[in-house]
Amino acid sequence: GGVAAMRALLSAGANATVAQVLGKTPLHLAAEAGHWAGFRALTEAGADATKVDKRGRTAAQVALAAGHAVPGDLSVGGPDAAAAVNGGGGAPGAEGGAGVPSHP
Repeated sequence: GGVAAMRALLSAGANATVAQVLGKTPLHLAAEAGHWAGFRALTEAGADATKVDKRGRTAAQVALAAGHAVPGDLSVGGPDAAAAVNGGGGAPGAEGGAGVPSHP
């Protein structure tokens, strides 16, 4: 499917960090859609989860604004950033955290 094609493109040299006119990177777009397998593929290819769009939002913040909780196993810029994105209370997925299982 889509992640296999994405991995093939990334392996062939596609830029995982290019931003469109609003400053959103492929990582922002994957997060906005709640596409966590794509998010993982992009971060494994070197996409920076701390990069902000023109509104000053990280990919994780874009996901939250779109109504998606960030899975606890994803790197979103460190434990403090993860806690802030998921409503505080520690790292997502931890006891009482707001992490959710990943989506394919």
